[in-house]
Amino acid sequence: MAMAIIGVVVNLLGMFVVIAQVDDDSVGSIFIAVAVLSWLISALGLILMKVLRSAKPGAILTIIGSVIFVPAGLIAIIGARKMLRSSKATMDDLETRRQLAQAVNPADVTGSGTNA
Repeated sequence: MAMAIIGVVVNLLGMFVVIAQVDDDSVGSIFIAVAVLSWLISALGLILMKVLRSAKPGAILTIIGSVIFVPAGLIAIIGARKMLRSSKATMDDLETRRQLAQAVNPADVTGSGTNA
């Protein structure tokens, strides 16, 4: 998680560099808008991962928002991929526990609570 946070902060710095170097013409304004939108997407993904504990959608948004900032965006991309892997390991562990629970007491899972 720390690597994703650092990556989003580095993306923010990259966005400020883009804003500082772009002229005030229409193409520059579009480029600034794309950079700001991309950073907001990566920040939203980080918020989803941190506050709402939604690792998969948050990591995907962080990766999508960081693509425009490559090579500096790779920090956030790698951090988000680590979060995806850790959430997948947690889900695999949860699935293993569910299968074990079904094997121990299959009558509770198969619907023995129906009244005829």
